[in-house]
Amino acid sequence: MKKLFLSLICLLSIVISLSAKVPANKFLIEGRLKNIPDSAVICIRDNDRVVMLDTVINGRFQCSDTISQQKRLELVARSKGFPSVYLYVWVAPGKKVTIRGNDNLICTWKVKSDIPEQKEYERYLNAKFPEYKDWLKLITEENNLIMDLYVTHKGAEQYVKPTWTKVDSIRKLSDPLYRISDEKTLRYMQTAPVTPFWLEEYSQYVRSLQRETPAADESLIRSLAARMSDDVLNTPEGKAIKEMLDMPKPLKKGDMMVDDVLFDADGARHTLSEHKGKYILLDFWSQYCGPCIQSIPEAEEVAEEYKDKLAFVSICSDSEDEWKSFIANRNMKGLQWNQLKPSGTGLAGRYGVTAIPQYVIISPEGVIIDKWAGYGKNVIRNHVKNHVK
Repeated sequence: MKKLFLSLICLLSIVISLSAKVPANKFLIEGRLKNIPDSAVICIRDNDRVVMLDTVINGRFQCSDTISQQKRLELVARSKGFPSVYLYVWVAPGKKVTIRGNDNLICTWKVKSDIPEQKEYERYLNAKFPEYKDWLKLITEENNLIMDLYVTHKGAEQYVKPTWTKVDSIRKLSDPLYRISDEKTLRYMQTAPVTPFWLEEYSQYVRSLQRETPAADESLIRSLAARMSDDVLNTPEGKAIKEMLDMPKPLKKGDMMVDDVLFDADGARHTLSEHKGKYILLDFWSQYCGPCIQSIPEAEEVAEEYKDKLAFVSICSDSEDEWKSFIANRNMKGLQWNQLKPSGTGLAGRYGVTAIPQYVIISPEGVIIDKWAGYGKNVIRNHVKNHVK
């Protein structure tokens, strides 16, 4: 009798849980996972900003917050044993989203939702398999090695070379798989509806044409442009894609600089040529890039230290309002400029910016003499010291 009573209580709690409504001004994400260790941290990001965290306990996690309109969030795991990828999750007022997973491969988890964009995204993911799943397994292995190197064996030099040798071996296997999954996605896009998500995906593939090795066969990427109608080409997204498709190959060391109009926070127009005769250091950045933010103190120190010989030009890719608010709140000094153009276009496209922070040093004669991406302590200072005496 006691067992029957407990079973009824358990059944009742499940029914209540399933029938409970989400308040009209909130969303709810519930995770039901298998084969995931307790203490794994699930992170919810909004435009790369962490907005929620929860710890998996008995295979479950839950995230809820107030919301006024539908939006897309990114789900990532901040623990060892997971791939360094994110899963898009759309949420909306009054909506509950349920996530089911049987392993640590986040992008194989199933999202139960009646939001159309979520279903569209699932079709794109399905087009990538099975190569994409094999790639996820390999980058999980890579991520574990890197976490061991920088966390478990932090500061132990004897682990550095062996670890990166193993990482290189993994990438020789994983890179071809990722390329195949990208090409399968592009082939799916040959018949998929041209929606805002289609344009967003296509924009990323077009941007990859500015890399030394594009994401897929260049002719395959360019062939999809024919699917965009005149109406689509006249949208901001369509115009940005067309500009990137028409763009010459990125500038490299030894090339002459190119110039364009930039704006300061007061709306005044500027060009790089204002500083010709000095060295110019371009810093392409965003407030949503962790290393970009970490670089700010050093960038300000270098700009002040070399101000007589070097113009340190910070070029932000954020929207106008976000950019102005950030630099005002941080009281950022110096040449804080923005092209107010879509990512991948304008000077960012011409200088081949595919990852941020990215830096370019231009000589007083207007020749590109150095380019690099990424930030670590003293990286900016050491590069500048090598060129500006």
